[in-house]
Amino acid sequence: MKGVFSSAILVLVISMWAAFAVGQKTEQQLFRICFCFPDFPLPMDRGTDLEKTTAVHQQILSNKFLIVRMRELLWKKEDCQKFYREHEGRFFYQRLVEFMASGPIRAYILAHKDAIQLWRTVMGPTRVFRARHVAPESIRGSFGLTDTRNTTHGSDSVVSASREIAAFFPDFSEQHWYEKEEPQLRCGPVHYSPEGGVHFAAPAGGLGPA
Repeated sequence: MKGVFSSAILVLVISMWAAFAVGQKTEQQLFRICFCFPDFPLPMDRGTDLEKTTAVHQQILSNKFLIVRMRELLWKKEDCQKFYREHEGRFFYQRLVEFMASGPIRAYILAHKDAIQLWRTVMGPTRVFRARHVAPESIRGSFGLTDTRNTTHGSDSVVSASREIAAFFPDFSEQHWYEKEEPQLRCGPVHYSPEGGVHFAAPAGGLGPA
């Protein structure tokens, strides 16, 4: 994993094609995907940033999520305003926009059975005070500073997940992933690339990405 973050790690946990996946009994339940990003405030020393970045990444792996995509990017203020448009007019909107535009972001697409609910459990409650008391081992309970700077974001529904993935991964096709990649990951074998920070289905006769 490369890069040291002074601002945000976005984990977008999205559940795709829920109408297709939910409620259907199959021999092996379909993976669903989610979108999330960890968000770390400025100013922070680089050592603390790296420690948090590593800790969140490790939480993803420890909870058996598959990292489908990961990218590093820097958003302009206008991008952040568009992303958080649903909160426009609320007291925290401007503070949130400025914070998210203040430095680099690492965004993930994660896969797991019931990905949205599991990631929200791993994150912990939105309010940091509550997270520290109710779920002290959660990401927000461990690293959150304020309700705005609570360390990570995760999609709360299928609709928001699809919107958020499209915003951060415009070249990613949900349909293609479910038709082509999901069956391979579900049936295995699956390997993790520490260099790329993502999981992949091993091709026949080798361990490297196809």
